Amino acid sequence: MRKNESFRLTVTLLFVAAACVFTILLMKVDVKCIGPLHTSIGFSKINSTVRDFFGCSNIWYDITKYIGFLAIGIAGIIVLIGLYQLIRRRSLLKVDVEILVMAIVYVLLAALYIFFEKFVVNYRPVIMEGKDFVEASYPSSHTMLTCTIMITGAIAARKHLANRDVLRGVVTVGAGMISFIMIVGRLLSGVHWLTDIIGAVLFSGALISLYCLLLAFIHNKKLEKQCFAE
Repeated sequence: MRKNESFRLTVTLLFVAAACVFTILLMKVDVKCIGPLHTSIGFSKINSTVRDFFGCSNIWYDITKYIGFLAIGIAGIIVLIGLYQLIRRRSLLKVDVEILVMAIVYVLLAALYIFFEKFVVNYRPVIMEGKDFVEASYPSSHTMLTCTIMITGAIAARKHLANRDVLRGVVTVGAGMISFIMIVGRLLSGVHWLTDIIGAVLFSGALISLYCLLLAFIHNKKLEKQCFAE
């Protein structure tokens, strides 16, 4: 294993471990009935303190909702590009590797979303409009989805903009800003606990690190084949 693979593997494992440990602690530490309809919430003291400090904001809720739509739209465009390449090139192996690996990440992202919808860790601090029950809130799906899609998309775009430094910078800064706004905005909206946001960032970090790891692994394998052929 090359150094870049080893480093990325270490980072990925650290994020996975941090996300799992944090989730377990959230189910065990300072669990009290502070949520709507007496729902039990982990890390209740810090969660309630942050919730009471920021309150709720419909403006931030709407902003983050539309950012979520933007992220889904970008993911849809990437999927369509992959399908176009598959049809055009008539081989799955000829689809850009960045898109193929991104598809794996998207599947894992969807799997995490489905898992935490069934295996509820925490419930929302508010009952959403039009609902008569409290929805699951951990981890923040909007935050996890947006960060994962925007950052992996930026990484893929940078590889195709190797000779365009300005555009590379714009893409990188843009993806980072959108992700940051989602993280902060989702907290300010009041529809998530602080721990929902932290968990989403940790799981996103694991998925993004895995994306980088798989890209590095495939790239190194291609280099090895080229050297062997020569």
